[in-house]
Amino acid sequence: MLPARSFSAKPDFDECIARIYAWYEQKIIDRPPVRFHHHNVEYEKHRAVTGSWPTAEARWLDVDFQIQTFTDSLRGAHFRGETFPVVWFVVTPFWMRGKKS
Repeated sequence: MLPARSFSAKPDFDECIARIYAWYEQKIIDRPPVRFHHHNVEYEKHRAVTGSWPTAEARWLDVDFQIQTFTDSLRGAHFRGETFPVVWFVVTPFWMRGKKS
């Protein structure tokens, strides 16, 4: 069993993770796990981006900015069922090799 954790955005985390583990063990605790996902929600919210980046590429690769943007998006969010906050950092193979597109 995993140690108890507490997340402000997901107070029922331990119960949810127990449902997921039970599901993979072909068991059900009280109900099957349920996940809700709103695709592309980040494009539906308007955000004003200000900063001193010389290019859009520099902003995209600014790790501190990307993490802060993600954590800001969690404010006021509700994660129902077994839905958890997920961050996707999209880095192309060209960037991973250190080359531009």
